[in-house]
Amino acid sequence: MSLSIKPDSHSTKLQTSYQNLAEAANTLNAASDTFGSAANTVEEALNKLNPGVTAWVTLSTSMTQEDAPWEIFEERLGYGKANGRWGLTLCTVTKNEKGEKEIKDSWLFNDAPRNLRLKAIEHVPALIEALAREAAQTARKVSDGADFARQLAVSISAVAHAKGNRR
Repeated sequence: MSLSIKPDSHSTKLQTSYQNLAEAANTLNAASDTFGSAANTVEEALNKLNPGVTAWVTLSTSMTQEDAPWEIFEERLGYGKANGRWGLTLCTVTKNEKGEKEIKDSWLFNDAPRNLRLKAIEHVPALIEALAREAAQTARKVSDGADFARQLAVSISAVAHAKGNRR
């Protein structure tokens, strides 16, 4: 069987395709670097606030029900501690009909697959809103706990002082 493509035209087409790929890859890598740098700037700004709370927003949800039991698959953007440091985080989660949840994959933002980062970036404002709510709620709880701890300290101090005077 004889090929209808001449070796020279096949080689020329391959070279052209490779050159097109090289140009597209360079453009993609430059854009990706800019994207990653912008994400780092957002993360650094959040880290400077040192909120110490975690929040998540759901990027997408899908359900598989080919057979029982069913399973829900979610992609999430969050702010929390991952790999020993605080920052923007992406993960995939599955939940089953029993309510059991399992994190399948988890990445720091810029280590996540590109398509997931692209999907997530538009959800950063919603994440910041969720972080603000969580920080405010946690601040109220800590404040209430601090009031109780102060009252406890005063009570214990009074008892300890009274016992000390009896000796």
